[in-house]
Amino acid sequence: MLIVKEPLEEWFLRVLNPGYGYVIEKQGRKSTRPGFLTSGLLQHHLGLAGGEPQYLAIRPNTTTNWIALDIDQKLSPHHPDRGERALEALTERCRLMGLSCSLQIRSSYSRGIHLWFPLPEPIKTFKAALSLKRAVLTSVVESGIDGYVYAYPETDMMNLGGGILEVFPNDKAKGSDYRAIRMPCTGQGNGIFVDGFGLVDEPGALRELWEEAAPRNCLVETRWIKERDQCCGPYNLVEGGDAGTFKTIPLNWIAPLRSRQKKQSVSAVKGEGLLDSSISAPVPSPKNLEEARKLLSKGWNCPGQTQSLLLAALMVAGSEFNQVCLVEERVKELLTLAPGFINYSGHIEEILNKQLPGKSACYKAASFDATYKDSWKEKANIKRSVEAADRARSALQRAEDEEITWDSTTSAIAGLLERFGAPQKRWWYKQSNHQYLARLKKLVVNKYLR
Repeated sequence: MLIVKEPLEEWFLRVLNPGYGYVIEKQGRKSTRPGFLTSGLLQHHLGLAGGEPQYLAIRPNTTTNWIALDIDQKLSPHHPDRGERALEALTERCRLMGLSCSLQIRSSYSRGIHLWFPLPEPIKTFKAALSLKRAVLTSVVESGIDGYVYAYPETDMMNLGGGILEVFPNDKAKGSDYRAIRMPCTGQGNGIFVDGFGLVDEPGALRELWEEAAPRNCLVETRWIKERDQCCGPYNLVEGGDAGTFKTIPLNWIAPLRSRQKKQSVSAVKGEGLLDSSISAPVPSPKNLEEARKLLSKGWNCPGQTQSLLLAALMVAGSEFNQVCLVEERVKELLTLAPGFINYSGHIEEILNKQLPGKSACYKAASFDATYKDSWKEKANIKRSVEAADRARSALQRAEDEEITWDSTTSAIAGLLERFGAPQKRWWYKQSNHQYLARLKKLVVNKYLR
């Protein structure tokens, strides 16, 4: 019986399972396209339609069949150019995560490396992202695979960031996109290293190696050591099944991360080098027209800057026009012409359609002075701050009256939010709100988790 093999482009589409949105390159300029990839588009970008392979970067979907690591040639301490054993510490950490067999891909002529770990079955993408980040950054791993405890000194601690090491899928804020990584076999020197053959850019070779590697990888879930339940055993969780059967699920118990890692300023398309500034601090809101114009001239250089740039555009447009329709058009023009708009703005469609910042904000900009002091922006911020403090006081008083307690600060904040409408977690940790946090901690009964 003749077995018809699945066409390569359909195999890529099924196995890589790209999510919504992808990145292409035309005339040396990258742009993000909305929508889902099709087998026809993949055929074109893989060079299976008769032409040369074309650049393509993909995002993971809600479930993923792969894990990938990006190692920059120029700066990463894990790149083989740093020495013969430079990659060993990273691959050993991957082994503890259950990722034993990688496909080593050269990202482009820049000689960066992408390690792709095929998985035998799809897993939830965000859950995988959390396990990856925790396992890479922790200082202690109690391994569910071999039962050993691995403690890493400060000198062997790993860092995540553009140009150093990046993991895919990445953990992300609610509503934002997963970052894109270049798909294998898409030209410009991109190809897979094969023992005895060197660099191979044939898509068919990737399929064969992928199917060999997938059964050898299974991402191990990570959990915090302090949350371990005594009944789960030292390293593994035993779950009962039907007819008295049971199965053992490996778990990696890890020490909490020492400090929250600073946000990295990285390209939306990976494997293409580090930005000029590797660490990005939160962008402050402009206080006057001069600051607003300066901020717009710099534009976006990482995600998370839209709100500050929206305000800057409103201030500038409001200083030039006093009609709402003209302010709307000018705001759109200022934002779309700002550097980095296509690569880093997470609200391209909303800005192009003038849904952001919205007619109400444009009306205020046309009606009020653009300076921050005594402006509608300042008044709105003050009002929100007062309302949040009132909700916090009310929630704390009701919890105290009802003698409700929690076993951790985090669960107390979540409980107050759910039951009484208290502010979100980040509000409690602002320096100006420390008195409310101190009062909240009195509702925590376990002193070791305060």
